[in-house]
Amino acid sequence: MIDELDLVVLKRDLPTERLTAGDVGTVVLVHQQGAGYEVEFTTLSGDTVAVVTLDASDVRPVARVENRLLGVAHTLRGDKMRIVSPREAEPHERRKYHQVP
Repeated sequence: MIDELDLVVLKRDLPTERLTAGDVGTVVLVHQQGAGYEVEFTTLSGDTVAVVTLDASDVRPVARVENRLLGVAHTLRGDKMRIVSPREAEPHERRKYHQVP
């Protein structure tokens, strides 16, 4: 089940909203126990590109990544943090993360 504030991947192009399949957005509202979602798509700097209502068939959850270290671009909205762009951690970030104090 997809919940509010989960990241989802758009499965189809939405040209009128300037969105393409593969864009990642944040669920801001769940409709009818997951029949649809209100999803916010943002730029890497946190500016909203579009907020759209989508059927459940239009999105999929971001795949769970196990045993991988990710770097994350994020934005703060009030007291909430929104993940904008998860990516594979760079080698220097991995070294820093795994350093023993």
